[in-house]
Amino acid sequence: MKVSFTLESDQKLILRILRETGRIHYPVLERVLNAVEKHNSNLDTFVKIVADKREFDFRSARDKPKLTQLERTIEGLIFVGLVKRSSHSYPHSHFTQDAGLTDDDIELTSEGKRVAKSIKEERRLILRPAPTRRTTVFVACAFGHDEIDQLYDKHLVPACDALRYNPVRIDMTEPKQSITDGILEGITECACVIADITHARPSVYLEVGFAHGLGIPLLLTCRGDHHRGKTEDKKVHFDLEQYKISFWTRTPKGGFRWPKNMKPSSRLSAIVPERKE
Repeated sequence: MKVSFTLESDQKLILRILRETGRIHYPVLERVLNAVEKHNSNLDTFVKIVADKREFDFRSARDKPKLTQLERTIEGLIFVGLVKRSSHSYPHSHFTQDAGLTDDDIELTSEGKRVAKSIKEERRLILRPAPTRRTTVFVACAFGHDEIDQLYDKHLVPACDALRYNPVRIDMTEPKQSITDGILEGITECACVIADITHARPSVYLEVGFAHGLGIPLLLTCRGDHHRGKTEDKKVHFDLEQYKISFWTRTPKGGFRWPKNMKPSSRLSAIVPERKE
């Protein structure tokens, strides 16, 4: 499932302001936006006004707009998980729900902060679905190895199924675009990335790095003989050896042996919440 949207200029502005001020009273934001628009003030002035002043609009409900464009924008940002709202009691407030204005503060979610940071730094903007719409777990691993396929079937798929997530492995899907685009989209839209770094595939390391850059939770697994101190060609690379890794070994009967509390099923349930159907 692909869920995306385009940030309009006012949405970008809101994110940048929220990044600077931390939290803004909803009607105050509308008031200052109007003032800035009339005076052609720049963003720095805007941020300073919002950070230093809190003005209240005491117009009667009859004179207030039912729903402003700004409020529709904020609702959209809340819907896609970039902004959240927390209610506070403001003395002498005359705002009513009927007027379309509320006594809510709005602040960035963790995803909103990531997006705002990208906007401020003028970096490429990568948007992700809201948390409740992330239905998949992306699995990165070496292809063409029977033991990796068995690991996937016996441990990784059941771990995802138990929490009602759909596991996505790019070699088991038919992407509508290039394989690279399919990988990047699959990671962007997932709730978590499980990466088995056995055989030290450069592509798997790239996928882990991309997920890390987006702030996506990671669950790493690896065959036991790749642990630090082992032969150089199998050793977990320096950048990842500091992470918590579930190292597995094979049993004489072909099963998988895990250290205590390191099974993927146990770890995944602590990383992502169970999905509600």
